Amino acid sequence: MDRHEEITDMVCQHYGITLEEIKSESRLQRLVKPRHIAIYLIRCYTPMTMEEISTAFDLKHHTSVSHACKRAMTFTPDELVRRCHTLLNHYAHKRMITQSEEIEQSISDMLEIMGRVSNQINAVANGDARLLKRACAIMKSKNQLAERLA
Repeated sequence: MDRHEEITDMVCQHYGITLEEIKSESRLQRLVKPRHIAIYLIRCYTPMTMEEISTAFDLKHHTSVSHACKRAMTFTPDELVRRCHTLLNHYAHKRMITQSEEIEQSISDMLEIMGRVSNQINAVANGDARLLKRACAIMKSKNQLAERLA
């Protein structure tokens, strides 16, 4: 799922509307405000052009995106900040769950590498010099993994 789809889905969930409703041509206020906020967030937080956003929302012209962003900014600043903050917190929480699973896997990988390093060091301590080179290579990969996690 692309980032703009995640943002649109998040807005739909928050406002209790469907994806079809947010992309419809309906001018009902219960659909217009969420649509404008979704377009505004996509414009701010993705590298998509106005043409790409207009295509994603089945809009007739890319200037509709510009209009939606302007309308979203006409909400009172408190209202816009509150709405965007709530939506972005939801999005961040969703991303944190995914990232925590990735971190758990990385920790598991690191523990496995550390176990191999320990075995290699014990073998070297017992006089097997050819494994010293391998232990150094494993330590280097462990350091690279730790840098990736940082």
